[in-house]
Amino acid sequence: MTKSLKYVLKALQLKGGDGSASCNQDRLARSGYTTAPWLLVDAILKKSNRSGVLKAILDEHRVVVVKVGEAGTLVKEFDVAKMLTEHGVQGFAEPFCKFSCEDDFTRYGSMQQNMFPLCNGKAGNRMHAIVMPYYEKGSVRTADWSHGDIGLLLVVVRAAILSLCQAYDRCGLVYNDSHLDNIMLVQRNAAISSHIDICGHRFVWLPDAPLAPAWIDLENAIIDAPNKHNPKFLYMDIANIINHMQYDLEWRFKNCLPIISLLDSLRSRNVPLTVEVVHAIDSALTHIDVEGKRPQFTLRYDPNVY
Repeated sequence: MTKSLKYVLKALQLKGGDGSASCNQDRLARSGYTTAPWLLVDAILKKSNRSGVLKAILDEHRVVVVKVGEAGTLVKEFDVAKMLTEHGVQGFAEPFCKFSCEDDFTRYGSMQQNMFPLCNGKAGNRMHAIVMPYYEKGSVRTADWSHGDIGLLLVVVRAAILSLCQAYDRCGLVYNDSHLDNIMLVQRNAAISSHIDICGHRFVWLPDAPLAPAWIDLENAIIDAPNKHNPKFLYMDIANIINHMQYDLEWRFKNCLPIISLLDSLRSRNVPLTVEVVHAIDSALTHIDVEGKRPQFTLRYDPNVY
C-alpha cells in the first residue's frame, strides 16, 4: 500500500467510519456527516457541464484529484481499476475511493476563491466522484521534453504499451482511449530495473528509468474476456499511441513505419496475443528514434475531440 493511499484511508476514518476504500456518502451520513470535510477544492483542472476533474487538498496539503461524472461511468472505472490491481497488472492508476454527496458540479465554474469545501453545495443534487492520485509530473503529452532525455520519453511510452499488453493478457482489457494525455508520469523513488510478465514470459519493463507510466481514464475500456476474440482492438490502441507521438509532441520521430506496419498486419488478421507477438512489438518499438537534437513544432491533436 502506498503512502498516499495510507494517508487517504486514514483521512476517511471519520467517526464510525471503517477506513475502507469505499468512501460513499451513505457511510459518511451514517457516521453523522453530510459532507466530505476532508476535501478542499483548490482548482478546476477540466470541466464540462456535468463532469470534470477537480484538484483537491487533504489535510497537510496532500493533493488528490476528484473526478466527477455519471455514477455508472465512475463505478465502471473504479471496478475495472480494482480488477487490474487484483490481477497484478502494472502501469495503471489505482483510485483511492469513490463517494457521492449532495452537491451541484456546475457551481464550481463560478467559484472565484481558492480552497472551498467539496460537497457543500445545494441540497437535492447528487454528485458522484472518485478520488484519484495527483501526478505532479503531468502526462506524456504535457511534460516538457525539450530539455530532457528524449530517450526517457521513449522508455516510458514503451512501458505503457507493455502495460496494455499485460492488461489484455491477464484480464482481456482493451483500453479503447489511447492518447498521450491518458499516460501520466510517476516519479520512481529508486531508478532500478523492473520487469513485467506477459503471456508467460518476463520482459524488462523499465530499465533504470526515473519515471513510470500510469494509465488513467478507464471509462471507455472494453473487457474482451474470457476468450479474447478481438486482440485487433489492442493493436489499434498501440497504433494510436504511435500516431499521437508523431502529431502531439514537438519532436519528429523516425523509424515508426515498421511498428505501424506490424500493427496493421496483426490487426487485419486479428492475430492472437502471444509471447512471439509481444516480442515483435517490443523489437519494433526499440527502433523508434528522433530526428535532430531539438524539438520541432508540429500540429497537435486535441484529445478532447475523440
